[in-house]
Amino acid sequence: MPFVIGLFFLSSLLSLVIISSRWWDIEHYVQIREFLSEFELSSVIMDIMLGFLLFAGSLHTKWANIKPQLKPITLFAVLGVAFSTIIIGTIMF
Repeated sequence: MPFVIGLFFLSSLLSLVIISSRWWDIEHYVQIREFLSEFELSSVIMDIMLGFLLFAGSLHTKWANIKPQLKPITLFAVLGVAFSTIIIGTIMF
C-alpha cells in the first residue's frame, strides 16, 4: 500500500473515532473539541509539518526520473520566481 493511501486511511479512521467519541466518551470529546477550537491548523501545517512533508517526498524521488526533465523544471522555477517577484514588487510599490 502506498504511504499516502495508508496515511489517508489512518487519519480518516482517527477522525471517525474522535467524532464518534461524543456518544461513548463525552468527557474526552469535550476536551478534544476545546483543544481543536484553540488550535491554529494553518500555522501548524506551514510552520511544522510542511518541512517534514517536503523532506519525506524528496526521499522517494528518484534522480533518474528527474534528470531528463531538468531543463523544464529549472526554466519554470527561475521564470516563476522572477515573475512572482516582479508582480509582488509592482503591487507593493
